[in-house]
Amino acid sequence: MPASDPAEVDLNEIRSHANLIWGIAELLRGDYKQADYGKVILPLVVMRRLDQALEPTKAAVVAKAEEAESWSEQAREQMLARVAGQQFFNRSSLSFPQLLDDPGNIAIHLHRYVEGYSALARHAIDHFDFEAHIDRLDRSNLLYQVVARVCEVDLSPERVSNLEMGYLFEELIRRFAEQSNETAGEHFTPREVVRLMVNILLDGDDNALSERGAIRTIFDAACGTGGMLSEGESQIRAMNDDAEVYLYGQELNPESYAICLADMLVKDKRAEYIVFGNSLSADGHGGERFHYGIANPPFGVDWSKVEVAHGVGRLLGRDGHGHGRVTGLHDMELRGSPRPVLPLVRPSRPEARPTPPDDGLDASDDLHAGPPRPPHPPTAGYRPAERCRSDPSATRTALVLTCSHRSAAFSARRILRRPHH
Repeated sequence: MPASDPAEVDLNEIRSHANLIWGIAELLRGDYKQADYGKVILPLVVMRRLDQALEPTKAAVVAKAEEAESWSEQAREQMLARVAGQQFFNRSSLSFPQLLDDPGNIAIHLHRYVEGYSALARHAIDHFDFEAHIDRLDRSNLLYQVVARVCEVDLSPERVSNLEMGYLFEELIRRFAEQSNETAGEHFTPREVVRLMVNILLDGDDNALSERGAIRTIFDAACGTGGMLSEGESQIRAMNDDAEVYLYGQELNPESYAICLADMLVKDKRAEYIVFGNSLSADGHGGERFHYGIANPPFGVDWSKVEVAHGVGRLLGRDGHGHGRVTGLHDMELRGSPRPVLPLVRPSRPEARPTPPDDGLDASDDLHAGPPRPPHPPTAGYRPAERCRSDPSATRTALVLTCSHRSAAFSARRILRRPHH
């Protein structure tokens, strides 16, 4: 049985899978720069994972797709997702391994296979910009070899759990980042750090989270591959397996976003709550309120272009020497600045869309300038107007930030309690 708890994860097994996939990248040597290996391998690994997750219902989906050919796109998507038993499906008549049955036309079949994905799954693949590589691989006589090797890797949910898949993606990203001389931390945060941050975030809420009917929302404004969101849900469910946990995130890096989106699809989480884009200049969750907010922003990255375009330099911790770098954000929070530098979260209230409490910011300072997000998904027993009524801690605003400088790591937590209405 695949592991579902971090303590049960076999890291040797994860490394074994990573080594097998890493060996596939060696096929690209000479035809691709090492920095571009991940652009080919990661989307193929995602497709292999999605294909194996869909395997039990594949035949039924293909049959229904033929029947629903004349339906509207929306009706067809809803019906095929229902038949697949997932948020996503692939209506192509071919499975991923069957792409190998016609070697001479594998590029044509792979293009059609990608087109067969449902909207959200296709959205994830598109952010890898993978279709541009299909013809390039085919011209280099590599496409068949690479797909064949990927098909040898068993990534079925029965063999590799969602948790283990997250570890595997992070290990691959780390290796590809090293090859391209990038910093792996730009794409994900080490699991030990993530666990510590979530422990700090949830500390003291054990009783409230253990109550029957507990509902929580978690937001990560720089979610990467989704590790913090997944760990947050995992720790809450360890306290209360019946708790309803909704995950929201936004990510700027296309490949990290695609992996996070695919991960949410396979986990049957609301994948549309993972948004692509810059949280500072285009907030994808404008107006929403969350129980918990957690983030490891890319400290040290120069965001001066965002400052110039959107006038948010003061919120980026500009230091008076013309440096619009996010490193100043952490220091300002620790020094107890009366003005919140980055208001990741605000208190949840029983009423929908309440007037925000006075936090010292003018309306023009508010970063929530994007379009309104849809309400939380309707689920059995879920009543937004009453979700916080029995839980005083639901009005808590928690902010966890990390800042790395060489070998030093810091974390800060600020908790504000407001009267419960």
